[in-house]
Amino acid sequence: MFPVNAHADTSPGEPLATATVECRDPGPHEVAQSVIRLLTRRGAML
Repeated sequence: MFPVNAHADTSPGEPLATATVECRDPGPHEVAQSVIRLLTRRGAML
């Protein structure tokens, strides 16, 4: 797990506040999805 900066809703009617959340380490599936998204944005053929 590693900390990530995020924006959170702390109460109704208030603006979003900066928060730190814990994210799990990416597994092989998430890494593959990131590579596919990157290639698709660059216009590469899959």
